Amino acid sequence: MTTHCALHVTGSISAGIALRLKHNTKVTIQYNRKQIIVSTKSRFNRDSKYILDQKDLRDFLDQKLEGTYFGEDTVSVE
Repeated sequence: MTTHCALHVTGSISAGIALRLKHNTKVTIQYNRKQIIVSTKSRFNRDSKYILDQKDLRDFLDQKLEGTYFGEDTVSVE
């Protein structure tokens, strides 16, 4: 698992999970079919956002999203 702090996010969000934890903390995981973006909010209102580079999770999300339609249709019409 690798994380990147320099955040450059492109594309629309295809899937997301938001978790509200004890002490007003929050974790949000978003996926845009290219990157997994993790945002956290601590109990002291400190925000962090980073890109998670984890192939297994990306493959899992791609598998679950297979066959869904978001945005531009890439299939040519004949």
